[in-house]
Amino acid sequence: MVNQYVQFVAETFSLTLETLAFITSQPPAEADGPKGVSAPPDAMLARLLLSGGDATALEIVAGRQFGRLLAANLMGLAVDDDETELRCTDALKELINVVGGALLRLAAEPDAQMPQMGVPLIEPFESAIDWETFVACPDVSVLDAEGNTIALRMRGAA
Repeated sequence: MVNQYVQFVAETFSLTLETLAFITSQPPAEADGPKGVSAPPDAMLARLLLSGGDATALEIVAGRQFGRLLAANLMGLAVDDDETELRCTDALKELINVVGGALLRLAAEPDAQMPQMGVPLIEPFESAIDWETFVACPDVSVLDAEGNTIALRMRGAA
């Protein structure tokens, strides 16, 4: 069942983010609670389809500001460098790709065929409309990554 991976997914994401881009993440402040956090401005939805025994998708919602921070750290640039705006979606695709690969490797059965990963996609995400629906799902983890709100989940592919 996909829900058994909620904590595993959040921990793998946080470890990968810190290792790949030197960005720390943690649950939001207790007062806010994970579902009481506001949507990130200029949100993007990154999706990576994973196939195997149960087809699933890893999804990450993050704002463009997080994408710029991620791009800056991956490329060794200042966050306000124009190149970070151009590369913020590519950086988010790279992050979801690395997290997806780590999840597959860590969750793979010893003698089972390795599941396959699709190509990371960035899809439209309407913060005002889609955020409440996204975080209402029981399998969502909401994190704060150096002041940037991120939500992620592993779910059955539609």
